[in-house]
Amino acid sequence: VVSQSRGAMMGVLFGLACMWVLSLRVRSGVLLIAACLAGLAVLLLANVDLSFLIDSSASIRNASGRLEIWTHATELIGDFPFTGIGFGNFRAVTELFYPLLIAGREVGHAHNLLLQIAVDTGLTGLTVWLSCLLLVLVGCIRTWRLAGANRDPLLAGMSAGLLCGQLTMMVHGLTDAPLWATRPSMIVWGLWGLALALPAAGASITEIKG
Repeated sequence: VVSQSRGAMMGVLFGLACMWVLSLRVRSGVLLIAACLAGLAVLLLANVDLSFLIDSSASIRNASGRLEIWTHATELIGDFPFTGIGFGNFRAVTELFYPLLIAGREVGHAHNLLLQIAVDTGLTGLTVWLSCLLLVLVGCIRTWRLAGANRDPLLAGMSAGLLCGQLTMMVHGLTDAPLWATRPSMIVWGLWGLALALPAAGASITEIKG
């Protein structure tokens, strides 16, 4: 709300919706997919211009500027697929080799989380990052199921919150990259460490109760 970032707002709403779905303790995946499809159907039937999801920053000329940034980031990844260009070099490299005509020259990142990771570290780095994310998601899901079986509300709440937090980050990451190579990105790594430790905590609680 403060930053007026529509991507962040969409991410938060999606995360809260996922929390609500998990609280119902039904077939969460089916219900969530059905809800997403229903929402998309409503938008399409109402003939809503979906560009409003990325048209949120006057500093980069709104949607057209973001699309230009994404296009140039993709070209950059194609030229440096294995090593990337390193952290903090997006602005300098784009100004030198991939000048942005619509978005302007003061663009410091790719405005997409996955694109930015691939730009900085190459496709190899992106693969490693996605592997870590997958391990975190699997760990959260396993802990949530285990906590439900043991009727442990604290562990269930922590695992559900961490899981939905990752989903929120990914939705917001479609249009921005504030949690990569920045000071707040340390929070992500801390939460990932906590998420990876939860399955062991859940197993220990199960042994104690058993």
